[in-house]
Amino acid sequence: MVYIPEDADKLQLTSTYAFGLADPPNLELVTPSIKEISAAFIVNLMRLKSMMTFPAYLADFSGIIQRFHMVAEFEHCGTIKFEEQFHDGPTAKKLFTRFVELFGEHNKKIQALAGDSEKLAAHANDMIEKGGAITVIIAGAPAAINAFEFAMMSYLTSAWTLFETAAGDLWEAALNHRPYGLADLRGEKRYQRRERRRPGDESGKLEKSVRLDLIRAQDWDTKHTMGSILRDKFAFTTLQGIRDAYEVAFYKKADEIDNIVTDNCYDRLSALRNVIVHKGAIADAEYVRRAKDIAGLPILKKGEKIELNGKMVADLVHETSNSTARLIHSVDQWLVTNAIKPSQGDTDPPDG
Repeated sequence: MVYIPEDADKLQLTSTYAFGLADPPNLELVTPSIKEISAAFIVNLMRLKSMMTFPAYLADFSGIIQRFHMVAEFEHCGTIKFEEQFHDGPTAKKLFTRFVELFGEHNKKIQALAGDSEKLAAHANDMIEKGGAITVIIAGAPAAINAFEFAMMSYLTSAWTLFETAAGDLWEAALNHRPYGLADLRGEKRYQRRERRRPGDESGKLEKSVRLDLIRAQDWDTKHTMGSILRDKFAFTTLQGIRDAYEVAFYKKADEIDNIVTDNCYDRLSALRNVIVHKGAIADAEYVRRAKDIAGLPILKKGEKIELNGKMVADLVHETSNSTARLIHSVDQWLVTNAIKPSQGDTDPPDG
């Protein structure tokens, strides 16, 4: 990154830009349907990374536009008068014409890089690094602080959506691929409950009956669509609902999956996302209670505002996105390791 004094980056925005510039996880998978889930996850992750780097990109792009305007003014007027604006008249038209020429020449240079992905990526990274320094200065203005804080809130809520979507789609794909055993939903209760149940969360005793309309929606094919049929039984919009689903489906040899799904990073992300979306980032009684139980959450009193900074946000988004990538890989490996052999027919292989 371009040099920025530590005391200048009060919101620690450089951490968000560093995360945005980092390469996404590279997953080597076997199961075709899991590869599709992974591809969608990476696309969504890259969209989030683009959101996080966009302020820096926009700042550098604005600087380029200003520079070309100054060059045009100096060539035509022999000086640069910052206090004078040319809004209309012959001078304004000449300046605009020259600006368009300069900008066109710049674009041609960028287009020439289109065939070289490495050089194009290096150019984009250079823009973000230089623009990042500008945004740090801008963020120091009182009028801009709120805007950057709101942006960081959106990074966290997007990160939750990234996990929630991937976890639900992954679970569904796994059961569709291997309904034997997984679709029995017979896994033992082994996860520690960390949040209060909400309406829609899986109940203590899971009802295993299935509505006929859900089977009809799959053209009566239950061999390859059990995940789609059973998905409606779990609240994949809540962390507890996601954990309930994985707990009962992955019934054996699932220590790695268990460790990922119950990772503390998701508790932190869920708590922050909920207080941002439902309470306008103002700590309520539920957040205060959860903050006492979840290590790493900011400790606040009821009514206090959540104070975010770039490092906190980037670290949590990095941690949760990496954990989700690991979950995708672990589920794929579970399906490979516990594959049903043709000779076994419709029976689940024995443990051991």
